[in-house]
Amino acid sequence: MRAHAAIALALALMAGPTFAEEQAEFPRVFHAGETAYKNLCAHCHGLEMVNSGVSSYDLRQWPKDDREGFEDSVRNGMGDMPAWADVLFPEEYVALWAYVVTRAGQEPLPEGLAEEFDAILNGG
Repeated sequence: MRAHAAIALALALMAGPTFAEEQAEFPRVFHAGETAYKNLCAHCHGLEMVNSGVSSYDLRQWPKDDREGFEDSVRNGMGDMPAWADVLFPEEYVALWAYVVTRAGQEPLPEGLAEEFDAILNGG
């Protein structure tokens, strides 16, 4: 039994970091999106985006290739959802997209999104 445990431990260590460990190291764009989501969106769309989609849209279903549509919906509102154009800063749209496109941190962050967020924050 001990031999099996030792082998399993050795294989786990050789496998490298798990996705959960990588998630803990997500760039600040994800963490900013998580904060914005919790403050503005979670009361309707559910904590960590867990939502049945009955009373509000289930954001886990948002197409990953439709960032423009997502930002337009957030900016201008959609259905019963209010418009947030007068509330959010440009970097907050990027951060919210990072949170939604990673499915609340369950999937990898798209390449270049963290750099885009940092560039906006640094005036670039």
